[in-house]
Amino acid sequence: MEASRGCPFSCEFCLSSLDIPVRQAPLPALLDHLQRLLDRGVRQFKFVDRTFNLNLDTSRTILEFLLERHRPGHFFHFELIPDHLPDACARSSRGSRPARSSSRLAWQTFNEEVAARIQRRQDYRRLEDNFRFLRERTGVHLHADLIAGLRVKTWRASPRASTA
Repeated sequence: MEASRGCPFSCEFCLSSLDIPVRQAPLPALLDHLQRLLDRGVRQFKFVDRTFNLNLDTSRTILEFLLERHRPGHFFHFELIPDHLPDACARSSRGSRPARSSSRLAWQTFNEEVAARIQRRQDYRRLEDNFRFLRERTGVHLHADLIAGLRVKTWRASPRASTA
């Protein structure tokens, strides 16, 4: 499911950044749909928003809604902006038990020069602090997106490359 569509960043490699501005689903309707799915027995929820925690009030409300209704066997997944985890969301995550939720942290690169070239803005110190917090103080299963092909050297076409 998606609570929002689009991405506020303009990373050169990502098609989601073409969908600006980010559009948020109406929260009351989204919570109503979530409740109906829970009532029907749905146990796994994967939010595929590129930036689930962009709107902190909305993400905190959804997270608290799901955690209040958690039953054995429920699983929640969120894709997060890794350097954008405020204390209130962190506190909500603190009660998470292993295999109950997962988060995908999309930092793409730790090389600041590469990040500048692809127009990826992130606070590396905050990113590292948030990753350590989630790993050490919550039971959240973490997935980290690092793009292996991102490097400092600029790619150039071979002189033998065909233009046809």
